Amino acid sequence: MALVELMEQNHLKYIISQNVDGLHRKSGIPGANIAELHGNTNLEVCEDCGREYMRDSRVRNAQRCHEHRTGRKCESPGCSGHLKDTIINFNENLNPNILELGEQNCSHADLCLAMGSSLRVSPANGMPQATAENGGRLVICNLQQTPLDAFATLVIHAKCDDIMKLLMQKLSYQIPVWQMKKRIEVKLTDEGSKVQLRGVDETRQSFHLFKKIDVTGLAAKKSFPSQQQAK
Repeated sequence: MALVELMEQNHLKYIISQNVDGLHRKSGIPGANIAELHGNTNLEVCEDCGREYMRDSRVRNAQRCHEHRTGRKCESPGCSGHLKDTIINFNENLNPNILELGEQNCSHADLCLAMGSSLRVSPANGMPQATAENGGRLVICNLQQTPLDAFATLVIHAKCDDIMKLLMQKLSYQIPVWQMKKRIEVKLTDEGSKVQLRGVDETRQSFHLFKKIDVTGLAAKKSFPSQQQAK
């Protein structure tokens, strides 16, 4: 949550994560400001149009390592493509678009914080090194030594939580309390003749969280089933 506050204060511009638990996105970090190199266990995408679907639960249900289809279909009009999970398993290539975004942001960063990583896994370990080689500063926070220590301006051997608490105190920022924030976005379509309701997170990105929506105050009470296709 300290990272959320640092992004809100315009200090932190971008996050590169090797975690797959999706906690960064759940904390409130916008999807456009993070490169999840190894995927997100709650995120599935359409094979055809690329639309993303963020879920409340794990989406991977394949029985074989290199199978990724979840059994659901895309809801975009005229698409109906197969949805697949975004997890990168062993011997699978990283998503080239996500990888490129991570590399570009590190290459142009004036400061890179490498926190809690052994910095031994390629190509992720090349990104902090690129910051240092392009004139930026690299700060490594890890309990043990890493292969990139020689490139760092500062190396701190301590727990990440302890480091972030002291940093936030120094900056006089409060670490916000985590809250799951979700909303219903209401939109008029077809020249006002139809109402579209969509579950979104606090950054207005689609988030499937309703099985149905009950609407009262009309001529008759109505219940609208969700378009989410359960498996």
